Amino acid sequence: MTIPSAPSAPSAPSARQCQILAGLARGHRHQQIATDLGISYATVKKHAEDLRTRYGVHSAAALIRLGYEHGWLNSLAPEERPLTVLPDRQQQVLQLVAADCTQAQIARRLGVSVTTAAEHERRLRRALGARTLPHAVALGYQHHHLTTRRTAAAA
Repeated sequence: MTIPSAPSAPSAPSARQCQILAGLARGHRHQQIATDLGISYATVKKHAEDLRTRYGVHSAAALIRLGYEHGWLNSLAPEERPLTVLPDRQQQVLQLVAADCTQAQIARRLGVSVTTAAEHERRLRRALGARTLPHAVALGYQHHHLTTRRTAAAA
């Protein structure tokens, strides 16, 4: 299943914002990104908030989806991981996380409790070896569990 992208291509983030997106895609927390880039935690947090507002999403995972959909993370080398086949439920959860769904929304869509939705997210992260949900989305694109419209159109 291809996750729909925004109707029109939004303007690209700044070079600094792309560095922050790349850090999130690698599963780093704001403090680690700040340390790696030599900037303050508050600056990283502000950039992340500005990006979510600018692109109309609520989660960093959705920012990562946009980064792959629009090519902003194309220069990010895929992480080495063993081949992982996701069960259907984990594949569904990955798609919903990338689509900016909250745990409550995931629970409703899957017909499960919020606690069960959270457990599905945890299992997804473990299956992919992801530290965070944005990292799981990045790994999903890097290892073809998720596809962009461009990738789907070329196939």
